[in-house]
Amino acid sequence: MGIVLPVSFVVFFTTLIAVGIYGATRREGRGDVLRAPAVQLTLIVLVGLASVLPTEIVSIMWLTSLQRSFEITANLFVLVPLPIVAVMVALQAVVLSHLYRPRPLLHGAVYLVVFAGAYSAWLTRLFNPPEDVARYALIILVMGGIVMTLVARFVWRRRASA
Repeated sequence: MGIVLPVSFVVFFTTLIAVGIYGATRREGRGDVLRAPAVQLTLIVLVGLASVLPTEIVSIMWLTSLQRSFEITANLFVLVPLPIVAVMVALQAVVLSHLYRPRPLLHGAVYLVVFAGAYSAWLTRLFNPPEDVARYALIILVMGGIVMTLVARFVWRRRASA
C-alpha cells in the first residue's frame, strides 16, 4: 500500500499533463485521436477512476495541516472534502476541457458518477461507516456539479467562442 499512493498520484498527473498537452497541440481532422466520442468517454472514465487516490492523498495532507491549526472534528466534512473535491474537479476539468467541450453535461456527469462511485468503493474498502461513505459521495456529486457548472460557463464556453 505504501507505493500505491505515490504511484497513483504520479499516474494521475502524468495522464492529465499528457492528455492536456495533446489536446492543446492536436490538429482537428481525421487523424485526431480524441475526436471519437468513445475515446473521450474512455479517457474521462479513466481520469475519474484515477482521481480517487490523489484526492485521498491531498485530503490527508490538508487534514494534517488543518489539525495543527485548530480543532476540526465538528466540521470535518466541510473543511476537508469540500475544498479538496473542488480543486481536484476544477483541475482536471480545466486541463481536459477539450474532452468536455463537445458534450459538457454528459461528460461532466460521467466523470462525477465514476469519481463518486470509485471513491465510495475505496472508502468502503477502508471500512468507513456507510453514512460517511454516503456523505463523501454526496459531497463529490454536489461540489463537483457546482464546479463543473462554473467551469462549463466560464471556461469551456469562452474557449469555444474564442
